[in-house]
Amino acid sequence: MVDVLAGPGETAPMNWIPVCSSEALAPGAATLARHGAARIAVLRLDDGTLCAVDNRCPHEGYPLQQGTLKGPVLTCCWHNYKFDARTGACLMGDEDVATFPVREVDGRVEVDPTPPPAGARRERIWPSLGQALRDRDNGRIARDLLRLLDAGAAPAEVVRFGVEWDARHGEYGPSHGLPTLVDALDLLEQPGRDAALELAHALDVTAEANLRRPPRVRAEPRPGDAADLLAAVEAEDVTGAEGIVRHMVAAGATVDALEAAVLPLAAVHHLDFGHGLIFTVKAFALARRQPLDLDLVLGALVAGLTTGTREEALPPWAGWRHRLATVDLAALDRGDAPLAVDALVDADARESFARLGSGVRFDSAVAALTHAAAERLLRFDADIDLREGVQDGWLDVTHRLTVADAVRQAGPRLAPELRWRLLLMAGHFVATARAYDGPRPAVDPTTPDPEALGRALARRDAAAVGHAAALLADGRVDELDGVIEAWIHGDVVVRGIFYAHLLKTWMAARAAWALTGDPLPVLAVVRWFAEPMAERRVNRRLQEARRLLVDGLPPKRLVD
Repeated sequence: MVDVLAGPGETAPMNWIPVCSSEALAPGAATLARHGAARIAVLRLDDGTLCAVDNRCPHEGYPLQQGTLKGPVLTCCWHNYKFDARTGACLMGDEDVATFPVREVDGRVEVDPTPPPAGARRERIWPSLGQALRDRDNGRIARDLLRLLDAGAAPAEVVRFGVEWDARHGEYGPSHGLPTLVDALDLLEQPGRDAALELAHALDVTAEANLRRPPRVRAEPRPGDAADLLAAVEAEDVTGAEGIVRHMVAAGATVDALEAAVLPLAAVHHLDFGHGLIFTVKAFALARRQPLDLDLVLGALVAGLTTGTREEALPPWAGWRHRLATVDLAALDRGDAPLAVDALVDADARESFARLGSGVRFDSAVAALTHAAAERLLRFDADIDLREGVQDGWLDVTHRLTVADAVRQAGPRLAPELRWRLLLMAGHFVATARAYDGPRPAVDPTTPDPEALGRALARRDAAAVGHAAALLADGRVDELDGVIEAWIHGDVVVRGIFYAHLLKTWMAARAAWALTGDPLPVLAVVRWFAEPMAERRVNRRLQEARRLLVDGLPPKRLVD
């Protein structure tokens, strides 16, 4: 039997299937209806009302038909989740359960197992995913993600949702969720990638950074141009800076015009290990490829750029600032001499500045910078990461490579003075990491065997570097990609922030290889992946607290 029930402004065909006789379903009882893959728990309340819900508890799938029914409250006996059987609303637990139309006709009970239209399902799931992110409930994130993809949501829509959610909740602007989501989308443009796997990891990074944070208070739009925006950022006027960029968006500024106003804010200063620049580059890369709530995302981004630590203003950078004052930055842009790819590898901060400021081409300077950053990563003394007396660790040295990649992307979009200021800042940043150097490990190719590479990575065995070198030399880059990406996504680290750095550093290394053919960034990253990493640092933080409270000293760092 097929009926039509009218909703507000629409009609929906009803496909009724028999469940049981009316007599077979007593008050307070439940039965199971099967139709294809559907399993529906049909219940009769004490007052005779019929209800029908998905038999699979949305938590882990245990059968609700075997639960208990007290009044309208249906309880899943396995984990005590409770639902209103009439509406599907979750009363204790988290996710609602899906409901189905049910009726009684001529002494029999019938149910319509037709799922809601895909669009309606997606609209119901988005708020649930937001709640899952708030609680960092990875099980619920995974279930909602799969439901969204099954209901026809494109990965780009999930990325947009995650980036905007991150912008809405980030206390000091975007978190590592922003670049990780963009990197996930980049990976999904390549064939054979698992959308759910990529997105689940990226959403976990977003959730970790914003656990149970309420939406932040946003500044109201206020008139201003690019010069006013820069002045507000320099004055650390968060309200003014965010208000001006929101006004620009509301006034209809294009993505290019907005980038021209915002990108310089990330290039004037070396913000938070270079994260200000990285986040800005990623945000505009996303904005140029798909719709995005720019009012929300750029407002949060500018707030973060305004409050970020300006590391080039710190005392250890005094020499760099003095040298910068002697240079005509605009004149540097007229240089056309090539710079050898290894020219900066063993240069100290002063020599690095001199070489980058000696009339070289920008593209060759970036290539040399990237090679030097990779050398720092390759030579990093792994014992530093395990040394409890210092703050420095693996993530500190990885920033050199990801910053070099961001400079490559940002430089051509900046005015000459800012482009070269940015390069000279990054050069200093890379050069100071020489303090992390240990013995340079061998990178001689061994066997071009993807399985051997995978086993070496699983054992955290330095032989992985030789296998990776052999695969590169043999031209088997796709196989190398497959092994590395499988390893990254294999739950090899615990904290989301570490996953974010694994992915973004690998993406930077792969970009360098694709653009220049330089294998060193790839090999350096593989070497890092083959080393142990310290993630939980409770003991270290306690030692730092004692150092402060007992000795009156700040944390010990090898590089400031």
